[in-house]
Amino acid sequence: MRSLLIGLVTLLAGSPAALAGIPSAATSQVDPCIITCPAGDSMFVGIVRHADFVPYHEDAPFVLDLCGCPGVVLGPIPAGDDYSISGCVVQALTDANGIARIPIAAGGICSGATLQVTCDDVPLATRASVASFDQDGDLVVDGSDLALVDGKLGTSDPTADFDCDGVVGASDHAIAAAHLGHHAASVTGVGGRPDVEFGARPAPNPSSGAFDFTLRFPDHGRAVLSIHDLTGRRIATVLDREVQPGVQHTSWSGRDTAGRPMASGLYFYRLTLGSRRSQGLVVVTR
Repeated sequence: MRSLLIGLVTLLAGSPAALAGIPSAATSQVDPCIITCPAGDSMFVGIVRHADFVPYHEDAPFVLDLCGCPGVVLGPIPAGDDYSISGCVVQALTDANGIARIPIAAGGICSGATLQVTCDDVPLATRASVASFDQDGDLVVDGSDLALVDGKLGTSDPTADFDCDGVVGASDHAIAAAHLGHHAASVTGVGGRPDVEFGARPAPNPSSGAFDFTLRFPDHGRAVLSIHDLTGRRIATVLDREVQPGVQHTSWSGRDTAGRPMASGLYFYRLTLGSRRSQGLVVVTR
């Protein structure tokens, strides 16, 4: 009994010393994938521990350094959120269990970089890629992004491997499809890119009925929004008129110019304003 008590006292005495230590990369856990979404609903998580698996202390800075990926665009942080962005570095604080969560917005992909994850300046992990539901970096997840994911099916491309299993498959397509329509109103670029002002966003997408388009115009002029099949043939004109700068809304019924409902499949939308041009894909389901 005496030896048991001595052992217990020794264990208790050692706990504060452990809590005063530094994070351990060997016992901490960091998500294997870095995935961004304009809506900020894609979470990057780390569980920070000491060498004896005791959780690291609360309110420690957990940092993801994305500076090796200038093509990745980071969204602004709403006031009061418990994480922050400084240039190309994203930071969150650990909770009482040593867990930190970073909801990474907004879009863009990157592969082959060296990206560092640290806590209290102690290296915990490195990652080599950023996947994104917004594959083309226009800060909207739409049919064109889904088409880019589908073009990587069967490969090991980490920029579209959302379930982190080493291959881009049907499950990755399904995960990306669940984020269709997610967007960011304004952005700050890692590489100093300007805010995106001109473009179109269809929602819902896919749709079995009408598509509602949000259109962003930085200038006045004649705007044309048209729908095309995959051969490039125009099947409908949604908008053709003079517009003023700002955000406007219009809709496409999912029918051609003769009023016939389009068959299930992929169709291009194309928006022009003077020399500006934006296009993407819509998915019709029946």
